[in-house]
Amino acid sequence: LGLAPGQTRVARVESDGADGLRLVSVGAESLRAGGGAAVEHLSATVIPDHGRTVARLDLAAIRSRCAEDLPMGPVYDGLAERGFVLGPTMRSAVSVQVGARELLAELVTPPGAARGRWLDATLLDGATQAVAGLVGMRVPATQGMFLGFGLGEVSVWEPVHGRCLAYVRLATRLHAEMTSLRFDVTLCDDDGHVLAEVRDFAAARAAVASASALPRAASALVAAAEPPANTPPR
Repeated sequence: LGLAPGQTRVARVESDGADGLRLVSVGAESLRAGGGAAVEHLSATVIPDHGRTVARLDLAAIRSRCAEDLPMGPVYDGLAERGFVLGPTMRSAVSVQVGARELLAELVTPPGAARGRWLDATLLDGATQAVAGLVGMRVPATQGMFLGFGLGEVSVWEPVHGRCLAYVRLATRLHAEMTSLRFDVTLCDDDGHVLAEVRDFAAARAAVASASALPRAASALVAAAEPPANTPPR
């Protein structure tokens, strides 16, 4: 969360003891007296997992549709040229194979990257970095950057640390004039067992020429750019 001078972060958690629901919000408020109410920047409802049928992806079928290799080196170079530099601890996409509007990526948490309690955030970042490459490959005339602004639902079924595969399905038809982008991400192991899912990741085109014009905190939400407790949350 990017803060303006004289602001501080505010986090709020409300728990419903009856069914375990928790409402979480994060915002910012002024440190000055009479600075006004806190401004909420993020909110989510955390729902305990009450059991599920184990899902499994058909990786052989996915690989047959995603038969084109996507080198990530040029994607990272293109981001850097636009002022969005990803250091070695943020580059988690090792290999990516793409289809028309889907991709399969191998993700590895880089040495020195932060380890999440249930999910390494850099692995999800790697999935969005692969989407950046797919958009640039399929629509090379696309200009500007797409910034994530919402998630429909995040389900973490098992801890995801170190390494996984990411299967991404784009809901948006790709074209040069598009102003928004939506996709789903499924993280799985090498046998296709589903570990975590993100539904309806939403991003919008930013009216900036370079990432240097963005707030520092916005860098973690870049979804695409032109390339050269004890209970898991659900």
